[in-house]
Amino acid sequence: MNPMSILFRQLETRVKEIESDLQQLKKLVNYLEEENDALRKKLAVFAGYDPKGEQQEQALGGAFENLKNIYDEGFHICNVHFGRLRREECLFCTAFLGRGK
Repeated sequence: MNPMSILFRQLETRVKEIESDLQQLKKLVNYLEEENDALRKKLAVFAGYDPKGEQQEQALGGAFENLKNIYDEGFHICNVHFGRLRREECLFCTAFLGRGK
């Protein structure tokens, strides 16, 4: 067997290993996305907010106050980024909070 054949087989083995790792990462990403969606839905229910971003009727009295508290804790309450961590002020969230005044 010549050195070129050996290198080719080694490369082929490494590519298969990388492909296997990639498949495992895809499965992990899918799992994390599903978990993230489920957590957002739970947070939406807690906040009295529809996950689609539409405000529900006051089924959970004080829903607006709950949303304000969630925003103050560092989460988005806008329909654009609902439930994601906030790194700075969000114009969408503050506009929503301004409507409640």
